[in-house]
This record gives sequence, C-alpha cells and structure tokens, in this order.
Amino acid sequence: MINNQKNPRFLAVTTLERVVQGAYSNVQVDHVIKESELSDKDVRLYTRIVYGVLQHQLTLDYYINQLVARPSELPTWVRELLATALYQMTYLDKVPNRAIFDESIKIAKQRGHDGIRRLVTGVLHHVQRTGVPPIKATQDSVTYLSITASVPEWIIKRLVAEVGITKTKRILAVINQPARQSIRVNSKVSSMEQVTTELEKRGFQVAPSRVADHALVVSNQAAVKTDLFSSGAYTIQDESAMLPVQALAVRTDDNVLDTCAAPGGKTTQIAESLTTGRVLALDLHAKKITKKSNKMPIDLEWIIRSRLLLLTHASCPRY
Repeated sequence: MINNQKNPRFLAVTTLERVVQGAYSNVQVDHVIKESELSDKDVRLYTRIVYGVLQHQLTLDYYINQLVARPSELPTWVRELLATALYQMTYLDKVPNRAIFDESIKIAKQRGHDGIRRLVTGVLHHVQRTGVPPIKATQDSVTYLSITASVPEWIIKRLVAEVGITKTKRILAVINQPARQSIRVNSKVSSMEQVTTELEKRGFQVAPSRVADHALVVSNQAAVKTDLFSSGAYTIQDESAMLPVQALAVRTDDNVLDTCAAPGGKTTQIAESLTTGRVLALDLHAKKITKKSNKMPIDLEWIIRSRLLLLTHASCPRY
C-alpha cells in the first residue's frame, strides 16, 4: 500500500484532480506541501509534475485522446494519472521509466479496479515502444502550434495577426521553459539583503528578479518550507503576478478595491505599500472570502455594494 502523504506522484494526481474540479493550483500545492510528509527532493518532484502538467495540458490532452479509445469516459483522476505519467516520460529526462511505471500502476491499482490498471499499463508500455502520437496537422497551422506549445488557439491567432507567424513561433519556442521559483520580500518585515543572506545560509541559491521589485529568484529547495516564510518575511509569488500591483504605484494613503482577490497574493502586496490607506479584498465567489485574522477585517457592506458594480459574472482565472 502506498503511503499517500509521502508519495509525490499520488499527491500530484490528487492535486490536479482538484484543480479540474475548480480549485486553485497554487493554493492546493501550498496546502499539500505544508500537510504532507514529503522530503525536499519529493517536494520538487511533486511541484514540477503539477505545474508541468498544467503548463503542457493541451499537448498531454492530445496524446491521451489519441492513445485511449474513449477518452471522454475516463474518470478525472485516471486522466490526470495518465497526464502525470506522460509528462514525466516526455519532459523529465532524469526520471527513469521504471519509476514512472511502478508508481503509476500502483496508484491505478489503489484507486481503481483491475481494468484501469490494465489500461494505464497498456498506455505506458505503448508509449515506451512507439513514442507519443504524432500531431496530425501541418507545422504552420494554428492547430499544430496550439498543441505543441499548449497555448489556446485564440491566442495563437491573435499573436499571428499582431506580430506574424515567424515571431509567433519564436515566442512559442520559449514560452514553456521551466518556471523559476520566485518570492516577494515583505518590506514591512525584512529587506532584500536580509532575506538573501538568510536564505543563502540555509543552502538556497538566490538572485534578484530582473522584472519585479522586491522579488528574488530562489532554487535548490522549496521556499515554502522555511522559518522565514512562516514568519512572513516573504511570500511565494510569480514574478509576472507581481507586476500589476507594481504598475499600480500604490500610495501610502490610498483606498484600494481588489475585486478578484483570491487567493490574496496581490492583496497582500498592495497592503505592504499602505500606512493610513486601506485595501478591501473581495471575490465573485463567496466561499473564497474568509476572515483569516483580526488584522485583515472584511467589510461586508462594502462587499455587497462593490458586487453591484460588477456587470459580468465571468470567473477569475484559476491559475
């Protein structure tokens, strides 16, 4: 029997299943890392699988649809299990196939019946023998570019219209390079220099971000598992996610309304710039608005009034 709390592949499948059901990927990943019994090495594998599958979702979906007779009938967890295995086989050079096969088949046996085990085994052995299915589209077509880069077709069409096919292909060639682990230093608690020094003492490789203020790029270990993170010295946040607030140029006495706040990264970034000002965080989905502490009260009347200003019910991005 697999010890689920120590198995990065099992936890990756469960996380991806929850994301398909509507959960935020970053929130799920942070929760699993905090609650599981994963080693630092397994944390890196777990996060790489989860974010790698999400990053290459359209490509992996194409492969699964070609490899399985009735893909629409697959239970969500089985589809995500196949996606995690195919991702590792296709994109992770240092992971041996025997480890991928062994763990994937064990998960199939634990969560499903013998038919699912045979399905997973058959798909993985087929890919091992013949490789992933070829993409049946011309190389300059929108469909081909969408599948190979795992970018929606509407974005491809927009890029081609604005910058041309040649530049679009150059953009897509680098768009799926591995994401860097970045953190935003909380200037109310610490400083870039202090956090850099302390992380380097703990064995991290640290470099300042080239695109975002108060940001560091860290590697070698999971930055969420340090006492500095627990004390609030920094927050885990993508560099690109920091830029909107940076462009907002918040003043210390501003009153800011964040209407799509969950899970709260940009909200806390705004709050760090305030002294006498105030940030009100709300979201279209009531279940995502929770009172975490007395330090960040929620004004329900403001929320109700602000909701009346929202003329669309389009969901906020999940990841």
